[in-house]
Amino acid sequence: MRILIFSLENIPFTGNNLNISINGASILGPEEIDIVVASRTGESIPVSHTAVEVDSFTMKNIYPNPFNPVTKLSYDIEKAGNLKISVYNILGQEVAELYNDYQSFGPHSMIWNASSMASGVYYIKFDLNGQIETSKVMLVK
Repeated sequence: MRILIFSLENIPFTGNNLNISINGASILGPEEIDIVVASRTGESIPVSHTAVEVDSFTMKNIYPNPFNPVTKLSYDIEKAGNLKISVYNILGQEVAELYNDYQSFGPHSMIWNASSMASGVYYIKFDLNGQIETSKVMLVK
């Protein structure tokens, strides 16, 4: 995959860090992407491939939210590995472990049945390959 980056306003890029987010593409590692950054005059600016980081997963949706007592978690795995999905209460205590095993590449979803939990705000934490994402959900009974 080759990506060309340039300024539509013809404003030069400044500093040493340029953060780029690519959504909707399946990239397994930095060797699969070629980034070309162009200067104001159209000349290529070198980019270090070691600076390319690939997300391990993307959280797509938790629906419904608020929920009673069942909600669906949807996510895409870009880099397979050991995935842990945990639920924390408002005090930061782990109250449930929804998944803790190897997760393969591709789209996934799971159902959380919180019928044994009290009404309130909970945080669902996804942890895969060092990437951690947290989503807030509300259980209303």
